[in-house]
Amino acid sequence: MILFALLLVAVVVNAQTADETAIKAVCEAETKAWTAGDKAAHAACWKLESYSRTYVTLADGTDIVVTLEQMKNPSAEVMGGGATFENSNYIFG
Repeated sequence: MILFALLLVAVVVNAQTADETAIKAVCEAETKAWTAGDKAAHAACWKLESYSRTYVTLADGTDIVVTLEQMKNPSAEVMGGGATFENSNYIFG
């Protein structure tokens, strides 16, 4: 029984690690596509539903809601610019 429990824990930990790795990869791809201004690659990172919303807090503390249409078709002014970035401090609960 103890061996079974240890194997189960090992499987769960490995599954979480694989999921976390995949999530990080999508976040990195989405950010790269955004900074490059690549709408198609950016859209490929999202599964949008009619209820999808993204809540953003800007550097000045202002909160905005990004609508489904804005997520599907962001304006050219907000994408691109070739910025550099570093995604970090991922927390999975």
